[in-house]
Amino acid sequence: MPTIGEKLNDAETILRASGIIDSRREASSLVGIALRCNRMFLIAHPEYSLAPAEVRTVDEFVRRRASHEPFQYISGVQEFYGLEFEVTADVLIPRPETELVVERALEILRTSAGEFICDVGTGSGCIAVSILHKLARVRAIGLDISKGALEIAHRNAEKHDVGVRLKLFESDVFRALTNEKFDLIVANPPYIPVREMAGL
Repeated sequence: MPTIGEKLNDAETILRASGIIDSRREASSLVGIALRCNRMFLIAHPEYSLAPAEVRTVDEFVRRRASHEPFQYISGVQEFYGLEFEVTADVLIPRPETELVVERALEILRTSAGEFICDVGTGSGCIAVSILHKLARVRAIGLDISKGALEIAHRNAEKHDVGVRLKLFESDVFRALTNEKFDLIVANPPYIPVREMAGL
């Protein structure tokens, strides 16, 4: 069976050939995720022989990344506002710029008596969960048209101990709501035209 060193070299070659920038770093990250070990283990044990199941996992991760699937969908996580969020293809990957929405919302809520917010198009729940994590007095409703996204948002809310304060509804914008009144509405809807997404 191949060693860690051999598998790293193979993965780097495949990723570089597919146009992945910083292919060595990504190869190390993918092998580390597949083997559930950190980068120091990879460096210290290049002679470690992979088991057949580990080889299959590494090969699958490298194949997915070489086809330009986002790294976060392979790893299953993305850091956002100091918290780790589960992400899958059911949600958009939280971007650093979206932290500005959280920061502005926190500024508003800290200088007002507001305690009830709505997150439209909640996706992974990163905005609502981050706000609730910072302000224990706040409650939120998260809306999304996607059942898959709502499942991810629910798991992220539970992971960060705010699930009891976040109610999630399947909804096309506000259609699932009736007479709710909010102190603040936040949203970060997709803003990339569909025709451009494939080339990103």
